[in-house]
Amino acid sequence: MPAPPGFDAVLAATPPDFDEAAVLEVAARTFDVRPAAARDLGSERDQTFLLLDGSDAPIAVMKLSNAAEDPATLDMEALAVHHAIRVDPGLPLALPWRVPGGSAAGAGPERDDPAAFRAVFTHGGGSHHVRMYDVLPGRGRTDALELSDAALGDWGETTARLGRALRGFFHPAAQRTMLWDVQHAARTRSMVGAIRDPGRRALVERVLDRFEAVVAPAWPSFRAQVVHGDLTTDNALTDDAGRITGIVDFGDMSHSALVIDLASVLDSVLNDRHGDELFRAARLVLDGYQRVTPLEPLELRLLGELLATRAAVTIAIS
Repeated sequence: MPAPPGFDAVLAATPPDFDEAAVLEVAARTFDVRPAAARDLGSERDQTFLLLDGSDAPIAVMKLSNAAEDPATLDMEALAVHHAIRVDPGLPLALPWRVPGGSAAGAGPERDDPAAFRAVFTHGGGSHHVRMYDVLPGRGRTDALELSDAALGDWGETTARLGRALRGFFHPAAQRTMLWDVQHAARTRSMVGAIRDPGRRALVERVLDRFEAVVAPAWPSFRAQVVHGDLTTDNALTDDAGRITGIVDFGDMSHSALVIDLASVLDSVLNDRHGDELFRAARLVLDGYQRVTPLEPLELRLLGELLATRAAVTIAIS
């Protein structure tokens, strides 16, 4: 179906299609890295690879951006991560590498041309930005149902730490429309017709109606800043205990309400939980969050509405 007005052009664009041989060539020609192999990590609109040496040990993570991606957005991601690490050095964030021959080693990113963190490679008639990142420990694709009570609290705490670390950061590219950001929930209405099940379609419509009637009028009163935008189990690495060891993929960053990252986390870790267990797990995440950043009365009152909207938006886009 056609994308609605304001639909993220990158989400709608065809992702890059580099094979392993091309990836190895790109790594050598842009960052002077010569891996023995590259493992596709999967990505929604870009390509992400884990580069490995001859012993199958990880060297770096390489991202090949969609040709439709705005370079300013990539610059924002690099600067945001450096900002957050300066505020909270213990946050599990992967730092982007500087392109060899670029700005002086050791120079602070605030004094850098942010383009120093990306190279350009032409492939298939399009120009793609290439970025290299440190490898973080942990495993991806965490099963939310396996998270212990302590891990759920840690997820809430880490979410709050990231929000606090990004406080005070801004970049012009953050003023954009991302459909995952629930403040733009109304823009997904044109997608609801693609939901085949009438009952589910009606439920999504009711949630969107509720958002427009209850949440949208209160939106200007929320605390707002640049946020990650899609903090979920798909965008985090964890240790064997389920605690976050890496936050990845800042590609959905935007200026929005602080609390939407908490809604994203809840939508992810509460998946397939029901009844009392759903509320119990949510309480553990909230307790962890509020150990770092107490929620304001308005945020607490409307958090359930934001969670429902996030779920509805996810269904509509999918």
